[in-house]
Amino acid sequence: MFGLRYWVGAVGGAENVSRVEDQMALKDIKIGKGTWLVANCGDFPSEKNCQLVIMGPAAQREDLISAAAAHAVSSHGHDDTPQLRKDLDGFLRTVEV
Repeated sequence: MFGLRYWVGAVGGAENVSRVEDQMALKDIKIGKGTWLVANCGDFPSEKNCQLVIMGPAAQREDLISAAAAHAVSSHGHDDTPQLRKDLDGFLRTVEV
């Protein structure tokens, strides 16, 4: 189960902000059974404290690496090089759903 926390309120005013907690299971986001790969930016020290998690089926490994590379370039200032993609490929975790 994932813990999901979010804030709701009126735009421009904190007076109507309240805390809502809910629980979400993988089935709630329609993730099919099988082998999945996970790229978790939170695994690495960052001055931005980035917590982005990207997940995709093992059959779409290259798509996941491309998405992770795009994030690394746009959010963390890395250059999109073959070495970056090789490093990202090595960081992927395998998850059985």
